[in-house]
Amino acid sequence: MTTTKDEFLKLLSGDEEIIINACDGRETIASATDVFPSGTSFDFRDLLSKTNSCASTNIAPVQVYEMTQEATLLQLFNSLSTSTDLNDLCLTQHQIKLFCKDCSNWLLKGGCGTFFLFKIDGVILVALVFMFSDGLFIAVYDIECKFVWDIKNSHRRVVVPKLPS
Repeated sequence: MTTTKDEFLKLLSGDEEIIINACDGRETIASATDVFPSGTSFDFRDLLSKTNSCASTNIAPVQVYEMTQEATLLQLFNSLSTSTDLNDLCLTQHQIKLFCKDCSNWLLKGGCGTFFLFKIDGVILVALVFMFSDGLFIAVYDIECKFVWDIKNSHRRVVVPKLPS
């Protein structure tokens, strides 16, 4: 089944320019205790211990979307992809850290979370950042996870590199 972003997501950031600064890729989520003071999920800590750095990146414009109906992670991210290649929607760990630090006003508050696509050793994963009263917490999910994310309490958010119009 072919999906479109209108089925699962709507653009929340509109024409607003949201920029992640250039980064050298040396910082990882595992080293980001200053940004994620509430910690990381056990699975994430184990996975992140296997990676030391990411690729360096240039300044990266990103967009923020809001879920409009329940969906799996694959449905959400495939609805944004103009091709079957999800690699174009991935950010690096360093970029996710910078977004959470510098653009935290775009993170969903109240514990429902904001999704980011990233890769470790060529495997596409999903980071889910929660904003709690005592700071940010981050968890990881397999993109193939069959769980259906609801929108009962809040419309979760998705952050991806800016897509062509």
